Amino acid sequence: MRIELVRRTRSRTCSPHRSTPRFFTAVALGWTALTGPGLQAEAPLLTGVVADGDSQQIIMPRLPGTWMRTIAWMAPEGEWVEEGSVVIRLDPDNLITNEEDARIALEQKRLEVKRSQIQRELDIHNARTEVVRAESAVLIARVDAEVPEDIQTGLTYEQSQLALLNAENALQRAQDELATQLEYQEMQAPVQRQQIEQADLEWRRTTDALSATEMRADQSGVMIYGENESTGTKIFPGETCAAGTLLATVARREALRFQFWIHEADIQHIRPGTILRVTADARADSDVEAEVDWVSLQATPRTGWGEAGHFEAMALPLEPVPEELAPDMSIMAEVLTP
Repeated sequence: MRIELVRRTRSRTCSPHRSTPRFFTAVALGWTALTGPGLQAEAPLLTGVVADGDSQQIIMPRLPGTWMRTIAWMAPEGEWVEEGSVVIRLDPDNLITNEEDARIALEQKRLEVKRSQIQRELDIHNARTEVVRAESAVLIARVDAEVPEDIQTGLTYEQSQLALLNAENALQRAQDELATQLEYQEMQAPVQRQQIEQADLEWRRTTDALSATEMRADQSGVMIYGENESTGTKIFPGETCAAGTLLATVARREALRFQFWIHEADIQHIRPGTILRVTADARADSDVEAEVDWVSLQATPRTGWGEAGHFEAMALPLEPVPEELAPDMSIMAEVLTP
């Protein structure tokens, strides 16, 4: 299913989504209808859009490297997208290189740690071998030193005692070296684990950032492009947008509402409880009654709409919404009751 929507002039840059959260981007304007010789003001006719109260908002993520990213591709506006499908792809720019560098750095760190561990194990093995050798030398020297002095020359006896002392000293040094190697291994193990964890974290960070350049639909619905709040125009592929910018929404029909912007001179006619007859600009034969349930407390300027302020209003349908009315479709509303 594809729904044709009204497109606006394409722009090349867009700003972050900074306004107070609302159900959907409006393209609405209120004006006073003047009739009769005295040009008396009547209840205004309103234009607005069909909004979705349960839409998925797709926001430009904040990725490593730069705070702005270029949109490489977007699913066609008005097209039905399935849950889990890719709806927006961002230009990865240097993220691919960063991911490769981080992966190589992780592998190098793992190899470096592995080599260090093998070398440490070899040093510990050699130290243990020296201890065994020194222990054997002590046993042999002790046997010679235990020969009674009266059955050998004095020189031989002194030499045997000295050899035992030297062997015991050598054993002590070998044991100290083994203890040093074991202690060093124990100290290095958590440091090496931390080094690998840091390298792995950096790789996962770049991998996640690269994955985030493919943005998916969390629900099935109609793809609706966002609005550049600086220019009031639609956001299209090829534009460079800042982190936090509302790029698009995936809208469903289950919670449709109507959104209007009302000129400050006409706000006296619109209040919560006002009944409207809403029709689609493209299908004047399809209408539905709706009730205004919220009106903003303050008028705000709208880009490209002059210096006057406009109030925002939301209305709920009072009857089933015709199939012809789809999210982001332009609508007109006639005030039935004040």
